[in-house]
Amino acid sequence: MEVTVELLKFGVINLNDRIYTEDSFEGIDLNVDFYGQIGQEREFNLSNSTHRVKDIRISSDGCSLLGTVEIFTNSFSEILKDNIKEYVFRPRILGVIEDGIVKVQDIISFDAVPCVSDSWYGMDIDVDESDFESVSLITNNFKEHLSESDNVSILSEYMNYHLKRMNPSYYESYEERIEEMIHHKEVYDNSMLCMISNDIDPNKLISLIQGMITHYENNENYENCSFLNNYLNDFIKEIDYND
Repeated sequence: MEVTVELLKFGVINLNDRIYTEDSFEGIDLNVDFYGQIGQEREFNLSNSTHRVKDIRISSDGCSLLGTVEIFTNSFSEILKDNIKEYVFRPRILGVIEDGIVKVQDIISFDAVPCVSDSWYGMDIDVDESDFESVSLITNNFKEHLSESDNVSILSEYMNYHLKRMNPSYYESYEERIEEMIHHKEVYDNSMLCMISNDIDPNKLISLIQGMITHYENNENYENCSFLNNYLNDFIKEIDYND
């Protein structure tokens, strides 16, 4: 089974505040095949490969990186074959970020990532000024639902995780302390702003939920992941229906 897919969008800030451009891959040989597995939560293991990505090229309009995905026939790949529309394919890379722009130093794999966990998921939501009031109402309703008593522990545990890691005594080395504290403070502040603001961009709520999904996947709390994935899908559908 082979499908042609978009591997990356160029010149678009994703929900991680990162931008890829054609120059991001300067010095990287893309004329080779790359292997991949389902998910990026765990270290890549070639023995778990479900597919390979080949024929990597720039789209004719120069807006994205394309590739052909060949899905293998093995026990790991069956879930991918049966649910191909629910996945996107994204690179696992080593690189640096300069002014928000990614500079790739090495590509480890191109993995299959669930659409709802993708850093571009929902980025095509463009709220027209005439629709702002109704979209804002939908966003606030979903935000309040997340804060209800039955669900608040999911949110509070996530925010407490980042709050705890803003404490310098949590870390062993100075270098690790500064870098990690800045990261966790940004996540905590953005989460708090999202929850207390009355008129938030729907993409900000999407970003918050994606961060929570990743957090609970890493902690193997699949019950919370399931709730958040359904919650996010319902939210996207409501916004799309309103548009």
